[in-house]
Amino acid sequence: VSGPDAEKFVNHIFTNDIRPMVPGQVLYGMMLYPDGGTVDDLLVYKEFTADHYLLVVNAANIEKDFLWIKDHAEGYDVKLVNDSDKWGQIALQGPKAEETLVKVLGFAADAAKLTFYTFKDFEDAGTRVIISRTGYTGEDGF
Repeated sequence: VSGPDAEKFVNHIFTNDIRPMVPGQVLYGMMLYPDGGTVDDLLVYKEFTADHYLLVVNAANIEKDFLWIKDHAEGYDVKLVNDSDKWGQIALQGPKAEETLVKVLGFAADAAKLTFYTFKDFEDAGTRVIISRTGYTGEDGF
């Protein structure tokens, strides 16, 4: 989600207040139907470029969620792009997550310094890599 109304729009569709977020921060929350039922839970990433947010939804709900988001964008000056097919995700969770991350992705040693629910961009072989210290397991992870 990008554009002049990106913050206002994401705040409208998301259960948590994103206004205090700083670039590099991640926030967990939900999108809800008018009756309070859950559309999906997701992570919102405040990007390092102005007026730009990355929404990470559950893989099984990508199409449904994107349609729902588009349906709620009327009246907002935003650009919505579904880049899901251009990204892959690997989750490392558990007591050895940090050690494994550094071992497997040697270029990402700085990622070990990330605090919970933050992220950093890296580049490897000309490809953007996002590493975030997030997870739902109760264990440390990326």
